[in-house]
Amino acid sequence: MTCPNCGNSENFLVKTLQMYLLRVADGSMQPPQEEGRPALFELLCDECDSTIDLDALDAATRRDLMVSLGTR
Repeated sequence: MTCPNCGNSENFLVKTLQMYLLRVADGSMQPPQEEGRPALFELLCDECDSTIDLDALDAATRRDLMVSLGTR
C-alpha cells in the first residue's frame, strides 16, 4: 500500500465506524450491545493526510487490511 500523493508506504490512519444497538424497554434504556465488527470508513496517509481510495487497492491488499483490522 502506497500513498499516491507523497509515496508513503509505512504509516496510515484508519477510521472505522462502530454501530451499537440501544434498546429502550418499559421507559428505560438497556446497555448498548455491539453489532458485529466495525465498518472501515476511511483510510488516510499519515504523512500528508490524503485519502487512500479503498477501491483502488488490489483485492489481496484490501482483504489483508480488513482482516488485520477486524472490519467488514
